[in-house]
Amino acid sequence: MHLNDVELSIEHIVSRLGDEPLTEARVVKHLHPLFSRVLSRNQQADEIYLANHSLGRPLDWTSHVIHTALDGWYSELDGVWPYWIDARDRYRAQIARLMHWPDDHAVVPKTSAAQGLRAVLNALPMPCPNVLSTRCEFDSIDF
Repeated sequence: MHLNDVELSIEHIVSRLGDEPLTEARVVKHLHPLFSRVLSRNQQADEIYLANHSLGRPLDWTSHVIHTALDGWYSELDGVWPYWIDARDRYRAQIARLMHWPDDHAVVPKTSAAQGLRAVLNALPMPCPNVLSTRCEFDSIDF
């Protein structure tokens, strides 16, 4: 399976969600199949995995996508940047479409939730903003 095939498959599955509000039943029906490997593991381990940081649930196709990116790096070295930048831009456009945002430049990928939060807080005009957080957030959000 090619990287573009993976993207098209994911986009096709997500497009079936339509514009209706997400419900648990719709998420289970349409999105759970994308995570069958890790969901199978969770059932065997009898656990619920609630991580929402960089080690959240990986898509079944994650290893394929990573290997494809690495293969490009090995074969192209510095020449792989245009492909990676194009992939990032397609990701931004897909997230914007999913969120019904008219401009994909409003989507700014960050490497972690903490980095994103820091960018937002640093852009605020007030000298010392108050941040409300739930208990037990991933540690890096605190810094």
